[in-house]
Amino acid sequence: MYILTQNKKTIVKFSRIEVSSNLTMKKDEKYILIAYGKNGELSNSTVIGTFPSEEDALKELRNIFTALSAEQPVYEVR
Repeated sequence: MYILTQNKKTIVKFSRIEVSSNLTMKKDEKYILIAYGKNGELSNSTVIGTFPSEEDALKELRNIFTALSAEQPVYEVR
């Protein structure tokens, strides 16, 4: 599956995605979704979306999981 990032600037093929606290801690960007490429290496990672709460980030992660389960070839982060 490919992911179109929230800012619509990058298409990513990934091996795993995780929710993480955003160290910059901007008001509306407290949590991020990070997609890791080949072998899940940190050096090959992309922030695919930012969210105001962990709950919002987890909801979007669940949406990605649902798209994967349905074998959708592309998912657009909201």
